[in-house]
Amino acid sequence: AVDGNKISMELEAPGADIAGFEHEAKSDKDKAAIKSATEKLEKPLALFKVPDAAKCSVSEATVKLEAEEHDHEGHDKDHHEDHDKAEKAKHDDDHDHDHDKDGAEAQHSEFHAEYLLECGSPAEFKSLGLDYFVAFKSAEGLTIEVITPKGQSKFEATRDKPVIDLSGLL
Repeated sequence: AVDGNKISMELEAPGADIAGFEHEAKSDKDKAAIKSATEKLEKPLALFKVPDAAKCSVSEATVKLEAEEHDHEGHDKDHHEDHDKAEKAKHDDDHDHDHDKDGAEAQHSEFHAEYLLECGSPAEFKSLGLDYFVAFKSAEGLTIEVITPKGQSKFEATRDKPVIDLSGLL
């Protein structure tokens, strides 16, 4: 969102995209992955490339790891009764679920980051490069919503298309 010379950015991404897993970090290796991911997320201008001409600097950066417990035992039974084994396997692969011994899903984690940039020439913010995909090897795509005084736009960024053209939006 752009308001005068301030640009607010918010990122919500599954733990699997950022740290490579969604379960609670218990091992030293998992804790180190969370720490590394958090440190990367705390440096938004290394992840989100803003044109130098926009003269932006970070005035705020907040990163949180949020965990949410789920019980999909009933969901899995109802959802998968109508699907063959291949569909169930695909669903399980796509969601990278961790289940406890009773089949209930243990936990999903999500990173939530908020950034505030102050830009000397916000009209020069004509593109957004996503080195995010370089930093986070498991990330495949992001939906980006841009809100400016000229309106709202939505873009899809992917590993193969990591630059968003913002020309004419500011």
